[in-house]
Amino acid sequence: MKLTNLRIGTRLGLLAALLLLATIFVGVRGWMTLNESFEQNTQAMQKAGTIEKAIDSARSAQVQFKIQVQEWKNTLLRGKDDATFNKYRQAFIDEGKATQINLDKLTTLLPALGISIDKLKQAQKAHADLGAHYLAALQKEYKPEDRDSVARVDEAVKGADRLPTQMIDDIVAEVRKSADKFREEIALDAAADIAKRA
Repeated sequence: MKLTNLRIGTRLGLLAALLLLATIFVGVRGWMTLNESFEQNTQAMQKAGTIEKAIDSARSAQVQFKIQVQEWKNTLLRGKDDATFNKYRQAFIDEGKATQINLDKLTTLLPALGISIDKLKQAQKAHADLGAHYLAALQKEYKPEDRDSVARVDEAVKGADRLPTQMIDDIVAEVRKSADKFREEIALDAAADIAKRA
């Protein structure tokens, strides 16, 4: 049977059915493409949120640790009476806890970014050891009535903050590097998507 043998109404019906099928195909394909794009965007936004939290936690740990070291100096230099000594000593302890809390947050965030937590665990241990070492030196060497004891305490802990400082700085750098890599991937994916559609 030839198409020319069909009545005009039948031919128009077949043409309409063909156009309807083409429209449905294009619509379904467009919906699938939008759905894929939505899923990719959702994943990208989730990863961006994780990166933002990781950067915030890493930078907060870095800042809290610097404040903790400052509180240590305040303890030695400004803790001239029991009240101020105890205030600064407690601030040193509190800042150490805040540093550990921020480092703990990274234990779940870094694996989500594909970053090993081995260095993080080492930094947490080095930081905890530093706090214990500082407080032990304070208890052993510091005598409020002996101003020379400040120098002995300082000498007992000299340079102990360098390793934890470097380790925390390295973690911040690694998280930033991961963020930069993610931004590059997003830019490359967008460029490839534009090229594919052109």
